[in-house]
Amino acid sequence: MRFTRLLLWNSSLTSQKKTSREKTVTTHAPDISASDIEALAAADCLLVAMDFDGTMAPFHDDPMRARAEDGCIESLKALAAMDDTIAMIVSGRNLAQLREVTGLSEGNEAGIHLIGSHGAEPAGTGFTPLSEAQRELYESLAVAAEAAASLHPGLWVERKPLSVGLHSRTCDNKDVADQAHASFLSHAQGMDNVMITQGKAVIEVAVDSTSKGDYISAFREEHCIPTVVFAGDDTTDESVMRVLHTQRTDMGIKVGAGASRANRRLSGTVAVRDFLAQLVEARRLD
Repeated sequence: MRFTRLLLWNSSLTSQKKTSREKTVTTHAPDISASDIEALAAADCLLVAMDFDGTMAPFHDDPMRARAEDGCIESLKALAAMDDTIAMIVSGRNLAQLREVTGLSEGNEAGIHLIGSHGAEPAGTGFTPLSEAQRELYESLAVAAEAAASLHPGLWVERKPLSVGLHSRTCDNKDVADQAHASFLSHAQGMDNVMITQGKAVIEVAVDSTSKGDYISAFREEHCIPTVVFAGDDTTDESVMRVLHTQRTDMGIKVGAGASRANRRLSGTVAVRDFLAQLVEARRLD
């Protein structure tokens, strides 16, 4: 069974049909308002879930040197300490990397739920080891990604527990970067049982179908959470925007420019920092 999913907003490689129940993709969602923050602060039970790179932390050419804006982690810790409030960071990074860049080492999470590998690697539970078939897919992807990355020293390969990513953020030749991405993409599209995601200057191919949206949807159901606010900047975060109840109590926040199914928007990582600080104060007063 093929569960290949290609997440591309602007590409001739894919076209997606809308259904009557699919949320509208828009570039015109309003910015977060004071009344939005008041509504979240008044929620009986609230899950505050944040992407990391590009949402809490500015991008860095060396991903392991990326750090959250000052105050972001502290605000999540404050929210996690409140009654009926759950704080979460859900990232495409593997869990070990996420711990390092957030400074939230094992046993020192301060109540913040850390979720790595796009929802497939929750702290405290880990993930199911790859099957033999998945390992074969993984190794084939790794070989193809390394071959593509050999085209330019600014291209590099990231191996995660469940996926292989080809990065081009530090490649100063767009034509070569496009060629490398196309080569890796073509290889992955010829494989069954992989999930392809194109983000900002990266193509990532996973041998597991779990998404951030899958994880958050299951988590809220398990814990009976009526209200969720999630912020993310990239195409991988749209899996969450799809499952939020934005016509009712939920709030999906697109960080930065670009089309999204989110119903609210913030301009960048500094705006996310300020939003979290304001939410802490409002929820304390409620």
